[in-house]
Amino acid sequence: MQLLTRLNAGTINLEGVSGGIPELTTSDIAAALAGTNKAGLKLLIGQICGMSEYKALYELFLPEVHRLGLRLKWRLDKPTQARAGKLLHIVLSESILSRKCPSCHGTEYSFINPAEYCPTCKGTGLTQNFDYLKAKILEISDRAWRKTWREREKDIQALLDRRAYQAKRKIIINLYGELDA
Repeated sequence: MQLLTRLNAGTINLEGVSGGIPELTTSDIAAALAGTNKAGLKLLIGQICGMSEYKALYELFLPEVHRLGLRLKWRLDKPTQARAGKLLHIVLSESILSRKCPSCHGTEYSFINPAEYCPTCKGTGLTQNFDYLKAKILEISDRAWRKTWREREKDIQALLDRRAYQAKRKIIINLYGELDA
């Protein structure tokens, strides 16, 4: 009930819910999400719902990536803009799709010998996304990837992480009040 109060729940529906657990209406949820940045919220939804939100996320973040490129003084000619879009595809896919290793299912250990790390992911529990494949997708050399585009990938990932953090923080503030510093 405290959570509903913090949500400023306008309607509390106890009918048809087992155990007397109140149902939240869409307006209750909307109130909790009020003021949350759209990009971060969509990214969180994309991580929950998977690829169904992918196109909307891409269209939402592409202008932000171009602004990021301007701010970081990337040469933004047509080929670079196209590559930045492809790189956004890579980063979004990695953010949304499950990155659990298909061999160990994220446990980090080999199923054959549980005392050893998984040979596929080398004990990380995550799929390995090889730089040479990313360079191939961007139609650049491995050297160009290492020299320029790997850092740009990190910049785009940081942008997505910032937006997701801002959205999570706003939701928490709306649910629980101001956070202690």
